Amino acid sequence: MIYRKFTHKRCESKVTGGDLLESVNPRYISGIGDEPRQVLQPITGYVHEPLLSLEETCEPLVNVVPSLPAHIWVAKQNSKALEDDLTQDESAAIRLYTMEWDHIPEQPLASVYMHLNRTLK
Repeated sequence: MIYRKFTHKRCESKVTGGDLLESVNPRYISGIGDEPRQVLQPITGYVHEPLLSLEETCEPLVNVVPSLPAHIWVAKQNSKALEDDLTQDESAAIRLYTMEWDHIPEQPLASVYMHLNRTLK
């Protein structure tokens, strides 16, 4: 089980003018001061690229997240009952990016997005 540490701060509600207690998860704001203050160009040129399976797409990331194949399998198993216009792979990709797993000593980062954020910084 993963336990998150939240900080609490009081703030004034712009809607009611009253006092609110707001929870802030530190992982959303940690390192934000280190981000470059520049406007980046949009990513273009991918609209005509062929779609790959989730497994093929994530293959280069196995070096970054060694347990990724198992997490892909779990995400796909949990994406079988589709109620939207997404394919199973598209739905599983969203699940995979947002899912978290238990910390283990040899792999302290417990999600794909944590690994990618650390790698991209």
